[in-house]
This record gives sequence, structure tokens and C-alpha cells, in this order.
Amino acid sequence: MKDKIIDNAITLFSEKGYDGTTLDDIAKSVNIKKASLYYHFDSKKSIYEQSVKCCFDYLNNIIMMNQNKSNYSIDALYQFLFEFIFDIEERYIRMYVQLSNTPEEFSGNIYGQIQDLNQSLSKE
Repeated sequence: MKDKIIDNAITLFSEKGYDGTTLDDIAKSVNIKKASLYYHFDSKKSIYEQSVKCCFDYLNNIIMMNQNKSNYSIDALYQFLFEFIFDIEERYIRMYVQLSNTPEEFSGNIYGQIQDLNQSLSKE
């Protein structure tokens, strides 16, 4: 259930942002009562943090899979760019864009994750 909550929360946060998404929205999306969310998470903040982490993990996995390939030809670069641009789920991109509207309390943690992602990309 925890994974389903995060999965649906990513979609909601990517569409409505942090402030526009309520715990009621998240609970409704997984067909549970709002109070049941507290069994899995202690706050909306913790759901958001886990959602952001999941998005960065997803993006990093795509990058790492391509870094592990030994073929660094133009074709390999083209394939990487194609996969990175077109195979990423739209909601992950929307979530990444929403990060610019994230409340100040999350900025330090998110900035660190963005730096890690940028470092992974620069290795490519």
C-alpha cells in the first residue's frame, strides 16, 4: 500500500504541486480514508519527501543504466538521449518542474538531490 500511495502522490504532486495537493486527495486516489494514511506516513511532508526521492531514484536509474554501457559511440549517445527524453514518464518530468514551486522547508534536501542528478548527467 505504501508504494501505491507514493505512486499516486507523485501523479497528484506533479499535477497540483505540493500546496495544491491535500491528504484527502491522496487518500481518495488510493481508496482509503485520510486517517489510514497516517498508518503509513506521519505527514503530507513525509509523503512528499518520499515522492521526490522516488522521482530522483527513477531518473538516476535511467542515467546509471546508460553509464554502464561500454559503447560510447554517436549511436549510443543518440539512444541515451532518446530514452532519457521520450521514455521517462511524463509525471516524473512534471514533478521535476514542480520542484521550483516547492516550499522553502524542502529546498535544502531537494537541492542536494538535484546536484546528485546533475553530477550523474555530467558523467554521461
